[in-house]
Amino acid sequence: MDWFSVNKDVIGIGIGLLAILISLITVLISRRRLASSFLAVQTMMLADDLWRGRLMIYQSGLNGVIVSTEPDDVYLMVRALATFDLMGAYARRGIVPRRWVLDYWHPRLQVLRRGYEVVNSYQHGSYPGHDRPDLLDLMARAERHPCRRECCAGGQIGLRLGGRSPDPDGTP
Repeated sequence: MDWFSVNKDVIGIGIGLLAILISLITVLISRRRLASSFLAVQTMMLADDLWRGRLMIYQSGLNGVIVSTEPDDVYLMVRALATFDLMGAYARRGIVPRRWVLDYWHPRLQVLRRGYEVVNSYQHGSYPGHDRPDLLDLMARAERHPCRRECCAGGQIGLRLGGRSPDPDGTP
């Protein structure tokens, strides 16, 4: 017992250092898991059929009408929207870091809104309640996402937003 009372401060410091080490290892493992999850989402989002579906959604937004009513094409567009919604759910739940998603996808999410409205209207008519809440949240966040890279320089954001301001108070 005498040995413990003499060395209790050293033992306390050792236990504290061990706790810090375990915490750091946990953070590193968690970070690796997030990176792995993000890579998996990126791979899913960049699949050929989803890419084609997104392209048709973008074109529908530019034209103001759905570009194709062929069942296979509508399926691709709806699947692309569902996958964006799923990516939004993953970001909301912290499975993938929302900041990473927005850093990579914000230009595409900004231009997606017009196409989303066209496709969603075609798919559901005026029947309410068929929105994709996680996708809507992600698009709104993308419109306000702070970015200083080329993708958002020189009025690019305004062009993607169709002349709308990214901030609700009307400031660019």
